[in-house]
Amino acid sequence: MEIKKGFIFDRDGVINELVNDNSTLRPPFKLDELKINNEIINFGKYLIKKDYILFIVSNQPDVKRKNLKINNLNKINENISNELNLKEIVCEIEDNEKIKKPSPHMINQLITKYNLDPLNTWLIGDRWVDILAANRAQIKCILLEKDYSYLPTSIGESPDVLKIDIIIKDLRELSQQEILKNF
Repeated sequence: MEIKKGFIFDRDGVINELVNDNSTLRPPFKLDELKINNEIINFGKYLIKKDYILFIVSNQPDVKRKNLKINNLNKINENISNELNLKEIVCEIEDNEKIKKPSPHMINQLITKYNLDPLNTWLIGDRWVDILAANRAQIKCILLEKDYSYLPTSIGESPDVLKIDIIIKDLRELSQQEILKNF
């Protein structure tokens, strides 16, 4: 069986812009709030040419919290999937700590299902929970560093030590030749 290369994206804050709702950043709750970052589309096309299979793993606790309707989540994900030519989107909607990031559960599920080589699988995220999930799954990772990247989440504080392979401040950095040498 052929071992494949995978690239896993976090969704909100990486694939799409966060919505500014009265000075609070949140994911889009409706399709008309979705704004996909063009740099990700271009980077995704580059990765596909390099034989990577593209995925999303995303914590979506707003479904359980009744802020996001499942129909809207599905429409948003379908739109993103069509734009990026994704193989699969895995969302954790029950706010289950055993499954949601920083658990490696969703990543490991994709590695097993698609026979991905962990040494040739990457994750890009904007929060410490994304990076810790990648560390626990023993895959490489890119942190899209934002002001909120290390802030506490519903599961607590960021650990003192995270293994980050590449740190970028802006998605435009993904097209820099130095970063592209990694793929």
